Amino acid sequence: MLPDLVTECNSHRTVHGSLSLILLGGTSQSGGNIMLPSQVSAQDVENARVALVLAVAGIMLFGRFLLRVVLVIIAVAVGVGAFVLIESMHL
Repeated sequence: MLPDLVTECNSHRTVHGSLSLILLGGTSQSGGNIMLPSQVSAQDVENARVALVLAVAGIMLFGRFLLRVVLVIIAVAVGVGAFVLIESMHL
């Protein structure tokens, strides 16, 4: 009777461990990746991937230009602020 109880407990623990791996997106006992069911289609995933690649490419190509534009905007804002401050002190 005791060996059956031990075997039953161990088999239940193994099933529970496999279930937690499946829920967490782990690997199966055969070594393959477990694919979780999803609500998005392959087309949606591909569209998101293309958008991400285009955004990264745009940042890489125009990153220096955008940095220069931001620096010019900051410099103009500081200059106008200084001019306004100086003008208000003369009145």
